[in-house]
Amino acid sequence: MKKSFPIRDVPFLRQRQPSLADIQGLIDLQAQAAFLVDFQHQRVLLANARATELTAFTRNELAQKSLKDLLPALSSENLPPELARGPLSLFANLATRHGTSLEVFVNLSRLDPQGNWGWISVEPATVHYQQQADIERLKQREADLLALALTFQESDTNLAVQTTLEVAQRLPVRPCIAFSCFPPGAQGWGGR
Repeated sequence: MKKSFPIRDVPFLRQRQPSLADIQGLIDLQAQAAFLVDFQHQRVLLANARATELTAFTRNELAQKSLKDLLPALSSENLPPELARGPLSLFANLATRHGTSLEVFVNLSRLDPQGNWGWISVEPATVHYQQQADIERLKQREADLLALALTFQESDTNLAVQTTLEVAQRLPVRPCIAFSCFPPGAQGWGGR
């Protein structure tokens, strides 16, 4: 039987409209740099601490930035029409205090049906590329381990040994692989 988990009394859940301080607290929980934006006026309303680290702007400076100045790819004239249909991910350049820009991976969502409010989270493109490479390595490792497991079902011993050695070369930790070649029905080690 499942027990319900009681939700503690959270003051802003009782309000109809959360305050900006409540929203700021939620944004600060985001691991990536995040911005609450007003698309209608093309302004940043709130930013989290990670956004200040990434751009070197203060929260107040970020709140005074136009979207065009901070993320030119998301200005009203450049805003992709796909955003009207749902969340959008893209690569863009993020302005920094030093006058340079940083290539970032952007996740963008509209928060209301009219499209006035938006949530933007960004991470450096290098971090995104590394995460994608890690995912690909894990997929390859999973495929290699599956191939290794399937060699035990292989009736052709030479093919099983060749496949095992090929797979073992790609694994990050070289396993110690022992082969036992007994004719079918024969007893194993030491005649047991």
